[in-house]
Amino acid sequence: MTIVTAGVVLVRRRWRETDRLATLYTERLGKVAARFPGVDKPAGKLKAFSEPLVHAEFRLYGRVGRDMVTVTGGRLIDTHPGLREDLDSTVRGLRMCELLNRLTPERSANPEKYRLLVEALTLLEHRVSPWTEVSFGLRLLEAAGFGLELSPVADEHRETWEALHKGPEGWARLGDDPARVGRLTDFVDRALHVHLDAPLKTSLFGESLARASAQRVHA
Repeated sequence: MTIVTAGVVLVRRRWRETDRLATLYTERLGKVAARFPGVDKPAGKLKAFSEPLVHAEFRLYGRVGRDMVTVTGGRLIDTHPGLREDLDSTVRGLRMCELLNRLTPERSANPEKYRLLVEALTLLEHRVSPWTEVSFGLRLLEAAGFGLELSPVADEHRETWEALHKGPEGWARLGDDPARVGRLTDFVDRALHVHLDAPLKTSLFGESLARASAQRVHA
């Protein structure tokens, strides 16, 4: 069976000598494990399609009874170069991908999650709003069935809380308030980690970068 569907590469690793294995989140199939055969050969094709954060239209071939599909072609939609131009932006984008990966079962299609990830990566790349990541976390929890919209929130944060659940159209009036962004980010991070069986690798890496940067400043 061959199917064409848009998707985002969440994570990838090398496999055997010249293949790569990746986890895709696709519009039509949900999360799937995908093999990119021969992409690490000198003349290998589709190498760019196997990189994390890439948004593409994938042509997938799968056999009945097999969980893994094979990528046989496709069309790049967005490689998110703005996220790759500095390490901090890359880590933040990868953290979104890891969150979706960790909170989503395989082969459970959810177009809402797909659209949420595509939208969030684009907004993050173009630095549209400081609220992008906290809103993504809230809305991902909601899409995964762990919504916090009705959670008790201090009156001073209630309007912000409701706006963040609405997506970008609700952020326009929030403005840039780093202290408030930080407080709500911490709250959402604690809620997210309740549903994770281990810390996010991207968060641990980001913390190690921050410590290294602080050490250089004090050196």
